[in-house]
This record gives sequence, C-alpha cells and structure tokens, in this order.
Amino acid sequence: MRAGVLIALMIPLALGAGGVATAQTGAGAGASSATSGGEGANAGLPALPKGCAAIAIDAAKGGEGNGTGATLAEAERSAIEQCKQSGGVNCTIETSDCNPDG
Repeated sequence: MRAGVLIALMIPLALGAGGVATAQTGAGAGASSATSGGEGANAGLPALPKGCAAIAIDAAKGGEGNGTGATLAEAERSAIEQCKQSGGVNCTIETSDCNPDG
C-alpha cells in the first residue's frame, strides 16, 4: 500500500472519525459504504476530520509510529516520538499531510 493512500485512510481513524470506509476497484469503484452525503465532486466520499497526521519509520531497526495534531509539525513530532518508543533510532517521516477543511 502506498504511503499516500495509507495516510488518507489513517487520518479519519487517528482523529476519531466515526464510520468505516472501504476501497473498491473495478466496475463498482466509486460506490462507498461510508459516505458524507451531499452532492458534487465529493459525493459518496467519507468526511475527513480537520487536522494533520504523519507516519514515521526506521526501516533499519523496525520502528514505526503515527501521530496527529493541529499542525503538521505537531503531527510529525508525535510520529517521530512514537517511532522511537517502538524501537526506532533513526526515525524519519515517511508521509504527512493535513486536512484543513474538516
């Protein structure tokens, strides 16, 4: 799974969104069991909460962590701390992003 897709799935879970999103491919793609309602370009997509999320890893030592926060810096700092707590030494941010609209 690509990191960009992973963070898109992680943000609603990490920030406490209620509901479940599913990914589909093929002829049924575009239909989702977790929808925000509404119409237009975002119809049928899950509503994501406002905030930032980050994933940090240490590939050599196996550490990993994820973090959330009101700012990107806060989320990345939290991910690095969690990575180090899980055994990482040289933890680096794998991916991070924010949803300003919530």
